Amino acid sequence: MFALVLLLSISNSAFAESLLVEETLIEYEIQGGTVNDIALDFDFSSLIINLSSTEDGEIQISIPRTLLDAKTSSNDDIFFVLVDDLEVVFEETSNNDSTRTLLIQFPQSSSVIEIMGTKTMSKEVIIKTEQPRSTEKGGGCLIATATYGSELAPQVQQLRELRDNSLLQTESGTSFMNSFNDFYYSFSPVIADYERENPLFKEMVNITITPLISSLSILNYVEINSELDVLGYGISLIILNVGMYFVAPAIIIVGIKKKLRCSTLR
Repeated sequence: MFALVLLLSISNSAFAESLLVEETLIEYEIQGGTVNDIALDFDFSSLIINLSSTEDGEIQISIPRTLLDAKTSSNDDIFFVLVDDLEVVFEETSNNDSTRTLLIQFPQSSSVIEIMGTKTMSKEVIIKTEQPRSTEKGGGCLIATATYGSELAPQVQQLRELRDNSLLQTESGTSFMNSFNDFYYSFSPVIADYERENPLFKEMVNITITPLISSLSILNYVEINSELDVLGYGISLIILNVGMYFVAPAIIIVGIKKKLRCSTLR
């Protein structure tokens, strides 16, 4: 009986291909490649599509809401999509009470597409992208990418090189990145999305994070060869940024208040 229902649903579908994921039928149509398998990641509320692409292409995939969805309270939220760990723009071509259909473009030689939501079949989580594995390079700098407009922006490349070439080369740096990613990816997708919708907010974020990124560029000019180096430079940068973001403004505010008080006393 189940096989009969499955055959009927496939024959009536507008999609050319389908796969069963967690006993749920996912329908899709792909150009420029082939889908090897599709899996559900319960830990990160995401759908992992492993593919082989021979050229630039696109995949249109219909996602059952019972399998994966993206919601804020009771309202639909947007998915986040990564192609080989890089966030990409996609189109949600249709949605209804049972499915949401996405159109995702991918470049030649792409191997993994990850679609991230907020809840899977029986598990709701705070929206976040997949944390880079402790021994792997990868992962998107979502806020910086949204702020500077591209993964190829010099500021974004600087952050990635610092992470991959310095921090992830030591055990303490790797431990720090694992803890930082748990915190960072719990809110960064929301901020990045709001930046794209609100140019004024994007400019405010730009002004806020530019001093931080400038201070981190110091690490590109020093040698980090040991755990002690990571700890020393890390503490120094924390002190520097505390001074820039908190101590210096506090001194300026106190100075302005003193001047205003003196002018009123005269």
